[in-house]
Amino acid sequence: MLHTRLVQASIILSLALILAACGSAGAHGPASMQQNLVTPAPTGGQAVVTPPAVTPPPAQDPPPDNPPPPPFTCPAGTEDMVSWMMPSDMSFHFEGNHDYKSFYLRPGRMYFVKNRQGWPLDEKLYDHDYIYDFITENGADGWHDPSDIKEFVNPVKLAPRCIPIGSPGQRVASVTNTDTRFVSKMSCNIVSRNQLGTVVGQVWNQGMHDFGLLDENGNPMGPVDTRVLTYRWSCDQHFANCHAREELWLARGYGWVEWKLYVLQNGQYVLMNDTIGTHAASGAPIPYQPCGDDMVQ
Repeated sequence: MLHTRLVQASIILSLALILAACGSAGAHGPASMQQNLVTPAPTGGQAVVTPPAVTPPPAQDPPPDNPPPPPFTCPAGTEDMVSWMMPSDMSFHFEGNHDYKSFYLRPGRMYFVKNRQGWPLDEKLYDHDYIYDFITENGADGWHDPSDIKEFVNPVKLAPRCIPIGSPGQRVASVTNTDTRFVSKMSCNIVSRNQLGTVVGQVWNQGMHDFGLLDENGNPMGPVDTRVLTYRWSCDQHFANCHAREELWLARGYGWVEWKLYVLQNGQYVLMNDTIGTHAASGAPIPYQPCGDDMVQ
């Protein structure tokens, strides 16, 4: 009998040591490895099992802002259009006169944000060959709801990726498009499918131009080397008689700083809109796209 009691006591002591060791390891290990705590039950009752407090996983760091694009170098005698459209410092934006524009760059994608809340925005694509138009807001609705957008089925070419330097006043590049199908979305759902007619994109060497803007320090930018990307759409089958012409004015080191819209009236292009900020300021939001930017199926 004494031998039996000694054996039982030895077993109980071993179990206690094992449970203590497991509890200690679980308290410092991940939640999935922690042990349940057992509260002894009163006589005739069942033991109550209390699960341990689960420690939530640490918050993950947000993705880095403006990840650098893959290395790319244009051939000698040409310039990269991405470097013309995007500023050298994307931590600032332009504002003033009811205008706002900030910049964000991802590999293959350029974002031009029109409000400090991160939308609406224009998204343009790029690869080794071309710059493309892709997504914009869906008219006035897109200024009230970020899920109201227009998107090309096949992104439309605006310019070659690498453009000749050229001389002031010279057209240095031109591209055309015949497939200009696009969809209109409301609440991220396609509500219509349309065609924009033919489209012509051209790049002009404007030479030195004074936008009248102030830099981040409040100093006048003064004249800067400038390129103008013209975007004529709703043209006929001969790429002529285009209904509208947009102009993207690009300042070296500052990117796309001014936008002009002309509409064809009685054979002449009449200026309908001209948006440009007054000064640069620090801060740039991350683009907000609740519909994502996958290609239209």
